[in-house]
Amino acid sequence: MAALTYRQLFRALSLIFASIALVGCSGLWLAADSVATQWLKVNYLDMGEVVVAVQVMAISVALRWMGGYRRGKIGLAERF
Repeated sequence: MAALTYRQLFRALSLIFASIALVGCSGLWLAADSVATQWLKVNYLDMGEVVVAVQVMAISVALRWMGGYRRGKIGLAERF
């Protein structure tokens, strides 16, 4: 695979993966209140803290998604 083609592929996939991460993180961030109140059975914790925890999970999932992509890219680059 030529270096230019590899860079173009990487840029295109980076854009796709970043878009999915942004949409997923934004969606979970905005739905954190309903997830905390309707899906989770919270008895002893403050609901505000649970909402913040779900929002932190949204960020964590997006960062892990992008990290997995980067690790895959490094693994692919080592093959060539």
